[in-house]
Amino acid sequence: MAIQNIGLLMTYNEVDIIREVMDNNLKFFDKIFVLDGSSDGTTEIIKSYKNVVYLLHDNDIHPKRKVTDGARQFLLEKAQEMYPIEGWFTILCGDEILVDDPNKVIERAERKGAEIVNWHPLNFFLHTSQKGTPLDLNKRLQDQIIHYSPGGLEVRQFKNKPNSFFNINSHRKVFPEGVKAKPLLDYPILKHYVVRGPQQFLFKKHTGTQAVREGQSIEQ
Repeated sequence: MAIQNIGLLMTYNEVDIIREVMDNNLKFFDKIFVLDGSSDGTTEIIKSYKNVVYLLHDNDIHPKRKVTDGARQFLLEKAQEMYPIEGWFTILCGDEILVDDPNKVIERAERKGAEIVNWHPLNFFLHTSQKGTPLDLNKRLQDQIIHYSPGGLEVRQFKNKPNSFFNINSHRKVFPEGVKAKPLLDYPILKHYVVRGPQQFLFKKHTGTQAVREGQSIEQ
């Protein structure tokens, strides 16, 4: 029997890539829980996917306040309430596309007795040689942006434990307390599309606190 794998997705104004992200990533999940802070149409796109079983908006939990990584606790609590069977959670972001199959990764982690999995992000960005070329939002961004640099390892999966919880005031820690820091020494890959075009770059620059919310660089 397949091991339960629930996605925890955080998004903020990713209308240029969110459909591509959802179409790619949701084939791996039956259940996605979303915390979204968008105002650009991202929310409406997310709602159209049947895999999304729960959607919470930033304003529902912290009106007019910056939301940190620890806010995933609201998703974790709801997921554990609705689907209490132990399994795994996969951290998803609105600008990241999984390359490897997270379900197969979980199977390997179970065999090794691991409780967290580090993923290796490839950070794609709009290179200076491409800045004069307009992006076609009707085509996949991964077919248009070709420059990237490898990032450091980042936890993207953790085992579901009854006593696990996120500290809602913490930032930059994407796996909860109560999970042993025993990693799978097998580094699957994801594509992270950082700042993707002039308009999106300017928008991120003028909303720097929200750009930081997803760990995105606003330098180029």
